[in-house]
Amino acid sequence: MPQTKVILTGEKYSTWDKAVRRALEAKNKAGFVDGSIHKSAVIKYFTKLKGIWDVFANYKDVVVCTYVGCTCGVTTRLAAKRKTEMMHRFLMGLNAESYGVVRS
Repeated sequence: MPQTKVILTGEKYSTWDKAVRRALEAKNKAGFVDGSIHKSAVIKYFTKLKGIWDVFANYKDVVVCTYVGCTCGVTTRLAAKRKTEMMHRFLMGLNAESYGVVRS
């Protein structure tokens, strides 16, 4: 999906540059381009959190329906709920100033 309708040409670089910057700022993406948002902080945070989740998963009992003819899908629903919960916890831990848009 193009960020702007202005086509980059040698003569229109200045116009294209301004249009792209405005588009990125409007979508709160300028930080990824200018380097003010650092990937390493998110990667470091996620790696630490993933390690904690893995340890926690070893202690948490997994609910499994043991009825032979069961088609309720409780195991699948609980796995999806756990995945959603993990995503919410990850997003809640992000820095609100830098990643407020991602959190919402």
